[in-house]
Amino acid sequence: MKKILKTLTIIFCAVIPAVMLTSCLDNDDDGQNQILTSNFVSYEGMRGSNPVFSYTNPRTNVPVMLTGDLNNLPTMSEGDRCYMTYYLPAGVPEDAYTDCSVNILQLVVALTAPFEAAPAPTAEIPGIDIELRTMFINGNYLNLLGRAFISKNPQFTITYVPESVATGTVEVYISFTGETDGTARTVDLPASFNIGAIWSNPQVSALNIHIRNSNSGIGTSPFLIKKN
Repeated sequence: MKKILKTLTIIFCAVIPAVMLTSCLDNDDDGQNQILTSNFVSYEGMRGSNPVFSYTNPRTNVPVMLTGDLNNLPTMSEGDRCYMTYYLPAGVPEDAYTDCSVNILQLVVALTAPFEAAPAPTAEIPGIDIELRTMFINGNYLNLLGRAFISKNPQFTITYVPESVATGTVEVYISFTGETDGTARTVDLPASFNIGAIWSNPQVSALNIHIRNSNSGIGTSPFLIKKN
């Protein structure tokens, strides 16, 4: 009989295992464990009849390529960011960070927004609260997973204060909006933002991220994410 053990880790740091949700599937047939994991990835296009996705090895900063097995892909273009849940091959540990073929269980195109310079808000961050579950940087992307009670039109905005770049700690503001009517419900919000223009600056050592977060269990805004 197959047994699944699930753990969810909330970590705030610049370099972490790219895995966010991990399960260990005990395979009785060959005695090897098959890992179920969720990750933010970039769509690299098709290789023959198979979609290919990538993320950055947090130890070496080298891209890791994952070849999937889905035929009914959502509408995507190369470079689009996705939140993907998949099985690694039997016997491959979650921290192997190796190119491989994976069995995809779910694939969702992540929300995104341009990373733009703007003054700091003079009052409360506009928009509505989200229940933040995790937030981390992998490669040049700031990834977050949250929840919100909305009906449609989810939209993020992400800005940085240009004067803060010279200090080494960049002040970043993330706001979220969505329409609410009689059909509103709690929905998952995977989002990924390209912050490479700032994060790759050698003068920058950290981001101080301000966000309207209703999940006090993981801390209060702002959240400081440092480079190595």
